[in-house]
Amino acid sequence: MGRTIQETMEQEKTRLERIRRTRNKRQRRITLKQALVMLAVVVISVFALLPFYQMIIMGTYYTDQLYTGVKLLPGHYLMHNLRNILKHDFFLFYANSLIVAISNTVIGVAISTLAGYGFAKYHFKGEKVSRVESERGSGLAEIYGSATFGNHNWGLLCGKKGIRWQ
Repeated sequence: MGRTIQETMEQEKTRLERIRRTRNKRQRRITLKQALVMLAVVVISVFALLPFYQMIIMGTYYTDQLYTGVKLLPGHYLMHNLRNILKHDFFLFYANSLIVAISNTVIGVAISTLAGYGFAKYHFKGEKVSRVESERGSGLAEIYGSATFGNHNWGLLCGKKGIRWQ
């Protein structure tokens, strides 16, 4: 009886090994469609990340050199540019940008939450049109938030030098 259990275990082992091998073969094969999708993702990713790379590279050049062509390699003026930025209230301007970004986000989320509650609880004529409009991302909350609390109004409220922290 011990022999049949041992044979059964060996058969099960070989069966599992066969399954593992076929899975590995299946996983290694990449279809043409998958390869094209991967290529498209890589190309889109490069195009999406290229502006950030360019921004960092441009920060290493002197101002007059920025308009002489496309720069792909870093320049030698990084420390000079950093010293220049830190001389001119950089953290104050950064704080103003944070205030604008956070307030726009909070107000946009609050308005969208109220609109979502209204869509969930109340039914009215034109509900489907309003819901489609808000799901597309060009709803009234976004328009209202950007028109009322956009950078231009905050810049006027904060003055030329921005908000002074005292």
